[in-house]
Amino acid sequence: MGFFSKTEEEKERERKERLAIEQNKTKETLARLGIDFESYSDEEIKEKIKKEFSFIGLTFPLDVMGELLANFGMTSHQRIQLMKLAELISQNWVLIRQNELIIRLLERTSKNISKKS
Repeated sequence: MGFFSKTEEEKERERKERLAIEQNKTKETLARLGIDFESYSDEEIKEKIKKEFSFIGLTFPLDVMGELLANFGMTSHQRIQLMKLAELISQNWVLIRQNELIIRLLERTSKNISKKS
């Protein structure tokens, strides 16, 4: 308890404030990515899956065109790689959201079974 050191209460309050700030940043990031599952209903998740599928469907014709352009230079080839990576990322978001729906269904099923027992 010196004049220049913080008390334990001050340290604990600062730690809680930092934790709250980190949690808010995490929640904002999850919301931006569309995977803040605690705040989404099943229908909202299904809508986000549909949006991802439309993105994947829109980029497919570009891939075919891009493959043709890849024969003419490396920059086009690099562009195709980026498009394919973006498509893979979209597919992964779809899988993540579908897994969340499956988890919710399993939890509801488990609760129903335990109620009957």
